[in-house]
Amino acid sequence: MARRAGARGTTRLIAGTCLGLLACSGGRALVGGVEAGRDAGHGDAAAVDAPAPSDGGAPEAAPVEDELLGLSLPTGVAPPRRLLDGTATLTGAGRTACSHAEPASGDGHRWCAFRLPGAAAGSTELWVMDVSAAAGGAALTCNGQDPACVRLTKTLWAPYGNDFEGDTLIFYADAPEGLTPSQPFVGPVYAWRPGWLAPRTLASQATVCGGNVAAPVAVCLDAPRGDPSNPQDVVLRVGFLADVAGPPLAALPGRWPLRGDGTVAWQLGFAPDGQTFAISVPEAATPLSQSLFAISVRDVSKGLSPTKIVSDVQPWTIANDGKKVFFFRGPKASASLLSADFPTGGHELVLATNVVDFLPIGRGVADTALLLRVKSNAGGHAFQLLRDREHPATALTVFQNQGALEGILVSPDLRYTAWVDPSFRARSIRVSDLATCALNPAPAPEASELSFLDDAGALLWSEPRPGFGGARDGLFASPDSCAPRTRYARSLGFLSIVGSRGIVFGDARDDNARTVTLKIAPAPLGDVAAAGGFRVHANVTAPVTLVNDATAPGSLHVIFRAEVAGAKDSGLYLFGPIPF
Repeated sequence: MARRAGARGTTRLIAGTCLGLLACSGGRALVGGVEAGRDAGHGDAAAVDAPAPSDGGAPEAAPVEDELLGLSLPTGVAPPRRLLDGTATLTGAGRTACSHAEPASGDGHRWCAFRLPGAAAGSTELWVMDVSAAAGGAALTCNGQDPACVRLTKTLWAPYGNDFEGDTLIFYADAPEGLTPSQPFVGPVYAWRPGWLAPRTLASQATVCGGNVAAPVAVCLDAPRGDPSNPQDVVLRVGFLADVAGPPLAALPGRWPLRGDGTVAWQLGFAPDGQTFAISVPEAATPLSQSLFAISVRDVSKGLSPTKIVSDVQPWTIANDGKKVFFFRGPKASASLLSADFPTGGHELVLATNVVDFLPIGRGVADTALLLRVKSNAGGHAFQLLRDREHPATALTVFQNQGALEGILVSPDLRYTAWVDPSFRARSIRVSDLATCALNPAPAPEASELSFLDDAGALLWSEPRPGFGGARDGLFASPDSCAPRTRYARSLGFLSIVGSRGIVFGDARDDNARTVTLKIAPAPLGDVAAAGGFRVHANVTAPVTLVNDATAPGSLHVIFRAEVAGAKDSGLYLFGPIPF
């Protein structure tokens, strides 16, 4: 469940385990506060020569306008097309601006959500547009008559995120009169899915609701009792979103208490397929431990209560395939990591002892490996790759380290592990033989924000740009040799990995205007990336959203907003299909 901008207290819900160094975000490590490998942030010119490394470091920095301007789009690739004028802004953050379940629901079309100023002073409207139809050449007419551009509300509560979770758009509207952005929202929360003619009410007095990437399900914290900023307890509503005509979600029995500071005293979430809902609550005798309960989402509407499946658990997460749940047990200083069957419980198995953090790797049901951070008897920590969760003794220690780390991630194909030490020196390790190379040995600049292409064809990172304040440049190298160090972006704004196909990124970041130049580069990353990639559009603002159009398998489009001087050409643009 996403945390909402401006929300407090009761929004602190987690559907898995996100601890310390190894944070959860779709099964990849977060490095330097940026999701490695996914949406990491925020006139034609002649090609330039690729920067050539000299003494192990990258070349001297130069002003953006003098190098890495990038290349014109290839012949035959259409430039971006403006869909809506400058009054429209995308909602969400990155991919949550658009529907993204796999497979797509309904007729397979992808939809994106955007805001428009309302007719009433200070009001905001929420609309959705059929991007698949637009990609097919249709012109959008957002006048209330076009089925490809639908208004969902005239009274959007704009301070909150209003994100797509999979194909479910959850939004907040019809706020109580006088509510200010600094106050917690308590009011109607709605959902909309492709194919629906209108939104559906999830709960009438909710503080926050969340969905699931794979299934049409939702959960809401409803009817807070007491001070909305610090409620005593709430009603939990959970259910399927079969159609728009359905009533508010059914409630689990009883009321669910919150701590004195308004934070939740329990952890909750859906299984990856959305069919089962899980929640853990503190045990009376040992409040630091919890009991884990599970219930079929369909059984909630029957008035049934969740069934206890595991006792004495601390933070937990459900495996990518939904067949196991991983959890800590024991004192924090020497906790063990265990697994049990999900959703039935039983067959508990100790995976490792003295575990500090762990992270399920990948996103798909076939991705069952774990990365473990374990206290070493000799001091420091051992970082272990466990490919076979049924045989924990097979865990391989990839490296050991004394002290803290600034980042770590495993390539999606499990062939490499990259990590950053407290001095921001990065290393790449080939898992098969533990051969190691140094990505930025001194005196090269510090490295952070590591990413892999999905096939580990390149390791990417960012480093400070000398003489340009907080600006960072983007570079890549082979994870086998950490060479050659090739710069592809000056003043990197964001990076999105497109599987093993290439990258979409923004550079020439302008912090005053809050814009970047949108670019693309195909894999294998080589001359095009070294020249700064293909330029798509300048003056682009966040979010930039990649849309995988299910109506044309393999095609990928980019939705973005451009801020152009004079506003004549500002608006929401569509580019694609991306030519790789």
